[in-house]
Amino acid sequence: MPNYDLTKYEQETLISYNQEEDAAIIDTCDKKLIRKLDKLCDKLSTITVENQNQYGKTYKLPKKWIKISTPRQLSEKTRKKLAERAKSNFSN
Repeated sequence: MPNYDLTKYEQETLISYNQEEDAAIIDTCDKKLIRKLDKLCDKLSTITVENQNQYGKTYKLPKKWIKISTPRQLSEKTRKKLAERAKSNFSN
């Protein structure tokens, strides 16, 4: 079979879990997410690779790690304070 690269549209990530079990499954073809999850696998025994193929990997991890939140809203004053702090941290 010839080598085939997935388009960005085809690089899906699926997250599934149910109310009975404590684990969630992440099935992804997103290379950036795969790198992040692989690093977590190296550090923690609570996340494991369940399956992999030429396109992606499937991970099992604690369901409580799955979180959906809105982006943090910063006031202009807070944004300026954080920018000044970052400048001073990187100038040293």
